[in-house]
Amino acid sequence: MKFKSTLNPLAWSFYDFANTIYSMNIVSFYFPLWLTSNKGVPEIVYSLVYSGAILLASLLSPILGIISDLRKSRFFLLILGTLVSVLFTALLGFVSSVKVALLFFFIAHTGYILSLVFYNSMLPDVSKESTPGKICGLGVGLGYLGSIFGLWIASYYEPMGRQAVFLPTALLFLIFSLPLFLLAFLPQNDLNKKAQSIVDKAKYSFDLKKLSQHTRPIKWFFLANFLCGDAVHTVILYMAIYASKVFEMDDASIRTFFILSTLVALISSFVWGEVVSRKGGLKAMKMVLGLWMLVFIIGSLAYQPWHYWLVGSLVGIGLAGTWISSRVLVIELVPKERIGEYYGFYNLTGKSAAILGPLWWGGLLLLLSPLDNLKYRITLASMLLFVVGAFWALKKVQCGTAKSLR
Repeated sequence: MKFKSTLNPLAWSFYDFANTIYSMNIVSFYFPLWLTSNKGVPEIVYSLVYSGAILLASLLSPILGIISDLRKSRFFLLILGTLVSVLFTALLGFVSSVKVALLFFFIAHTGYILSLVFYNSMLPDVSKESTPGKICGLGVGLGYLGSIFGLWIASYYEPMGRQAVFLPTALLFLIFSLPLFLLAFLPQNDLNKKAQSIVDKAKYSFDLKKLSQHTRPIKWFFLANFLCGDAVHTVILYMAIYASKVFEMDDASIRTFFILSTLVALISSFVWGEVVSRKGGLKAMKMVLGLWMLVFIIGSLAYQPWHYWLVGSLVGIGLAGTWISSRVLVIELVPKERIGEYYGFYNLTGKSAAILGPLWWGGLLLLLSPLDNLKYRITLASMLLFVVGAFWALKKVQCGTAKSLR
């Protein structure tokens, strides 16, 4: 698809505004606290359900990415995934059974993750060759603004209980997705482009011998993306619980904490956009990994409340840098005609990391349960293992290799 209007990059970016309302209110804040505090569900249960949704979405991502390239169906699949997520998020507001709530969350999060595959694969279409970092920075910046907006709206419903936040979150997700959805009805110019069969291309994609011969740099990037994602997704998932258990923050304090870290992320996303445009995705991602090492060291040793607020700011900077540098690095490493396919693998590695990381977190907490709150500090420090591994893998990546993937 070819985007012509200067408004279209903004419409694309507003989808980040929409989906991060869901990510903040449901994945990071109110839903896990509702499960663990209101319903008494152990963290490991949330980890298993969350990881199961990621696993299903990750297995579907590569083949759906191929289909989206060949059939030019990115819009349809994006809209379908979003509507599934919106519907089951809304239904979370009406259930009383924990089992049903976990099922609805499983479906909602699967739809959400799949929608991001097709959203990310549109980045080359909405940005010129020299501006993907800036456009991506705009999207991530608006995403963090969406997180703040979602928390602000949620504060009006929170007095009625955490579950009261779920329905308005779903509606906001839908409303702010509409600008991008409306582009689906604009005429496209390349729908008749000849492409090989889905079966043949799928065979090529999953041919490990060819992958080994021609895509060594992208393989190392996928490994780095996987290991970094283990740490990052775990932070997203358990940041609120860590603040509640270790620093005994109430919901209002946690919300303020999230707003601060999100504001920092919002500002830093535009800085990261410039950094990625000037330095490239590879150098920027190495800088991000160094920052994550600092986060886990300080976070695990922090005892004063202001220490944790500092960590929250660093997390905001790290999250913005992670999303921008990794998205752009895919563009630097692969040819445009296979962007949907490789964004599918990018999604597979990045999101499948959300399986191992949370399970590692939940399992280690269970193993260290006699240590009371100290178990959280040890578990947070263990995230350093993933970040160090990601840095090692990224050192083996070289850019300018797109021709080798053709």
